[in-house]
Amino acid sequence: MQSIMKYIYPFLLSLLPLISWAQSEDSVVIRKDITIEKAYTPTIRDAGKISQMPSVSEPVIHQEPIRYSDYSVAMDPEYQVRTLEAARLRNPQYYDDKNGYLRLGFGNCWSTLGDLVLPIVDKPKYSFGFDAHHKGMLSKRRHHKSDVGLAFDRHFTNGDFFLKGSYGYRGFNYYGDNKLSSDLLYSIQSDAFLGKDFFKSEAGIHTFGASIGYKTFTSTDLLNRISASLDYDGFLPNAGLTEHRVNTSLLYDRLLDENHWGIGFNMKNFAYDDGQVESQTVHQDGFTVVTLNPYFQFEQERWNLRIGVNGRFSTEGKSFAPSADIKGIFALVPRLFFVYGEIGGDYKTNSLAEIVETNHYANLNTKIDNTYTPFDLRAGLKFKLLYNLLTDLSVRYRKIEDQYFFVNEIVEQSGQSGYANVFTPVYSDASVFTPSFRVTYNFNQMLDFLLLAQYNSWDVDERGMEAYNMPSFEFNLGTTLHLGKRMAANLNTYIATGREARKLDGGEKNLKNIYDLNLGFFYTHSSKVSMFIKLNNILHQHYEQYLGYEVNGFNGLIGISYSF
Repeated sequence: MQSIMKYIYPFLLSLLPLISWAQSEDSVVIRKDITIEKAYTPTIRDAGKISQMPSVSEPVIHQEPIRYSDYSVAMDPEYQVRTLEAARLRNPQYYDDKNGYLRLGFGNCWSTLGDLVLPIVDKPKYSFGFDAHHKGMLSKRRHHKSDVGLAFDRHFTNGDFFLKGSYGYRGFNYYGDNKLSSDLLYSIQSDAFLGKDFFKSEAGIHTFGASIGYKTFTSTDLLNRISASLDYDGFLPNAGLTEHRVNTSLLYDRLLDENHWGIGFNMKNFAYDDGQVESQTVHQDGFTVVTLNPYFQFEQERWNLRIGVNGRFSTEGKSFAPSADIKGIFALVPRLFFVYGEIGGDYKTNSLAEIVETNHYANLNTKIDNTYTPFDLRAGLKFKLLYNLLTDLSVRYRKIEDQYFFVNEIVEQSGQSGYANVFTPVYSDASVFTPSFRVTYNFNQMLDFLLLAQYNSWDVDERGMEAYNMPSFEFNLGTTLHLGKRMAANLNTYIATGREARKLDGGEKNLKNIYDLNLGFFYTHSSKVSMFIKLNNILHQHYEQYLGYEVNGFNGLIGISYSF
């Protein structure tokens, strides 16, 4: 590892003058509503679950993934059933993707929002852009993120060269208490004490990023297509492990008549520094994971099939972690009725940066072990009962080794023991069976509708353990209504039930069900000015995101957007 990093770090340091603020991806708890891809083309996502932080339409610049044809991408079962929008940045009639963009918002709970997208140079052969983002709350449950980025693209005849740099900062407080959970923090002598007595109440995390790469266009005139990139991600908390991640990706694809064959290569290098860890008894070694993915892809008029394999080699955890890479879709009735299936797997390197996006109250002194999924099986069917009404029924089964679940860390002092306000992982082999139902509908660009319901049936091998914090049932409903050319309104509701947490005595505690209801209103005054109102958690629910961490009740934002 050290020998590899010795050569990579000087290259990364050469990119530091280009580094500015970065946009970190939101967690599974806080999802983006909108991304702005290359050339600032808006792509809408469903609003997803809302947590204690405000969520509104949020522009982000990122490199679009390589795609060789619409049909080859369509064989991914998730692609044809794209989630429809539950929020819009503005009506598309008034959106000019070559303009800069500024948005400001303010709300209760001392919530603030700010976005700036600035295409500094936009020429036929090259472009250079800047973006900055801020979102957060400064109430008792404090959490804020601020980041900026720079991106350069050089356009050639057959492809793009890109160079990006970024910096970001996330701050939050550990406010875990026993307001709703009387058994959260206590001692064996029944004398209550708070976990925050043993851990800092405030946390701050710096992130750095740099990317360089090249990718060919998706033109069918190109027989040989390549995508190559080198990415660096730095994770530097004020207290805890410092993580450096370097990701090298190469993809070669060759057109063969109407089919494709190719091979992908990926190498992830991780390095750690425990200089910020309060207890020096913890030491985390770096590791490397290499993945090879040869494949062949058949594309026909009514069906397509991808046959490949993923071979992964790691210096930590599972030394060899293979899995199949087989996906297929068949049109029983063209444009009306499809069946699809997938046999896959994964070897997930659980980086600290990704863990914080899931649970930023995780103990940053501990790196979570890699997770191996040897089997990930999915099958389903999609059909249109009515024009623009698409229904998807599917089942999925995953077999997982070293699945982690978050539990409150137990602390001891002066003969007392109790729950701290940070979380550590417990591990077990597990399996999960997930039937799901999805409906999407669009009516004449006036009404968008999404309904998603799924049931997660977990089977945890370790005796006495449960799938802590994992919901059994999830329901997501989102709809957007366009009221003429200037106004739009959206509604999103998210329900999750069946979540459990581990108690101090080893038993389980049922967490309060999640019922989130959110509304948004958008008004376009002109081609340059638009206004929005976003109302979150309208039912004023005080469920716990994690044990001891109650979310904010009703909160809202009002703001204005300006295109220049």
